[in-house]
Amino acid sequence: MQLLRQVLGESSLGGRQHYLRWSPESWRHWEMCGLAYDSTVGYADQIGFRAGTCIPYRPWLLALDREANLIEIPLIVMDGTLLHYMGLTPHESLEAVGELVARCRAVGGVFTLLWHNSSLMDSTAADLYRGLIDSLAGSDHYDWRTSHSCVGVGSAR
Repeated sequence: MQLLRQVLGESSLGGRQHYLRWSPESWRHWEMCGLAYDSTVGYADQIGFRAGTCIPYRPWLLALDREANLIEIPLIVMDGTLLHYMGLTPHESLEAVGELVARCRAVGGVFTLLWHNSSLMDSTAADLYRGLIDSLAGSDHYDWRTSHSCVGVGSAR
């Protein structure tokens, strides 16, 4: 982590578990590494609100009986979920994501999208990505580095 901080010139870093391999203990492990946020709590095979919210929050570490020293920014949509797991067409994907974006905006939440760079090699997925980005144009953004209330509107950066 120290090498990454030096290379990137950032003191606070975060991320997500590969393949969304998450358990409640993951937060403790991330915290021990000194990470500031996690964005793993989402479904691989469905889109939506696995954490029951789109509001970033500080998770409770049950084994330690305390609040975590990191922020969970819930993952709402992953690229492979739309086209592969759910088998949606690009049009159906845009509609489904649009509904989730509207729900996030309605409560002042954060819409978090995970799009793998490898997906951009597929023209259908790349076109869908451009459509999703266009639909989010003009949205406010959530900056986890400056938001102490853990509430924001738009997409996480």
